[in-house]
Amino acid sequence: MADEMKPILFSCINQNAVDQALVWLQSYKMSLDKFPQNSVYQLELWCTPDVETDVFKHFPEVKLRYLTGIPVHSNGMTATVHMEGMVLRLQALDIYHQLFPEGIQLVYMDTDLVVNGDISGLSKPPMGPDQWLAACSDFSHLGENPFDSAYAELIGDWDRRMSINKRYFNSGVMVIRTAGLYKELSRYRHDSLCSFYDTYKEMCYFPDQDALNKLAQNYLEMPRIYNAFPEYHIHSVLPIDLLIQHRKRLAGASVIHFLGMAKPWRKARMVNRISIQLPYEVYWKYVSPIASHLSPELVEGVRHNIAVNRIIIEQVYQKHLAEIV
Repeated sequence: MADEMKPILFSCINQNAVDQALVWLQSYKMSLDKFPQNSVYQLELWCTPDVETDVFKHFPEVKLRYLTGIPVHSNGMTATVHMEGMVLRLQALDIYHQLFPEGIQLVYMDTDLVVNGDISGLSKPPMGPDQWLAACSDFSHLGENPFDSAYAELIGDWDRRMSINKRYFNSGVMVIRTAGLYKELSRYRHDSLCSFYDTYKEMCYFPDQDALNKLAQNYLEMPRIYNAFPEYHIHSVLPIDLLIQHRKRLAGASVIHFLGMAKPWRKARMVNRISIQLPYEVYWKYVSPIASHLSPELVEGVRHNIAVNRIIIEQVYQKHLAEIV
């Protein structure tokens, strides 16, 4: 294990995610004022070749790396594989493994989230001797009666997810010890995540999330403050007061993850049972200092969503609204 260096906190993007990467970096930078212990990490951002370096000049603390495809060995043949989207981090993890064959601990984050509190605890998760990954369950209210049965009834691919991992996790924030990961890969007779994915891609509807769930059956479940996200799966059966409580939890979490389709920058035509959970104003806190460096579409989208949500949420708090679509 490479203990002499700072823990690495990394993410991966293509050109379409540059704006959200800038907001993610700004949120991390602003967190240092209140939580200086967050400086424990070395920041690294893996980019596809279409991402230009100049846009990150205001964040000299981040180390930019580029993914240009990596060699995959199969049946004695070598081929260069180029993959984008949700499988970029598989490439990055393979490269980290090549750089640190003895093993290294990494913290991964998606960029559609903000660092909103103390994340220093991610550098030392209490993993057991046979655990090499820490993450949060993908189901926020699993284990809370009467909502347990709702997941199986309302999630269309519940059986598929359970067939992969009965403790299926969200991969937006993870702590990974590569020594354990690649030891597990060897059980499947693979030496790279990219080749493993290529073999099991028919299983992987959510590409690398499904692949990692297949590999990490015995993961450490992290406190949800490190990956707080709206309830997408069973929002239709949650009472409105619980949705508002969920909103409060998100707003106060150390990491707020704006996963799914209801992004802060994607204009919503109306408030609904998903968007009412989203603290758009917290996202704006990190957008506003760098608004001039972001696309006008993102800035306008966040402003729009704050305006749309504000009145309806005030009505909820004042008990003038009992239900919502």
